[in-house]
Amino acid sequence: MNYKAVFLILILVLSHSGFALSATKKSKECKKITNKIESIQKKMRSGYSTKKGAKYNEQLNKLYKQQFKKCF
Repeated sequence: MNYKAVFLILILVLSHSGFALSATKKSKECKKITNKIESIQKKMRSGYSTKKGAKYNEQLNKLYKQQFKKCF
């Protein structure tokens, strides 16, 4: 059998499995970030002071930026 063809197939298989692992890791990170966002939004719906509101908004802005970088 042609060694070049075997080598090429081997590289394709290995790169595809690496991509799948990367996608699962990315998916887990996205879920973690999304859960944090939802948690803060839930706290905000129950009422908060001005100081807490500023803190929540700052946290949300950081999380939204992370979400954009890692999930889209």
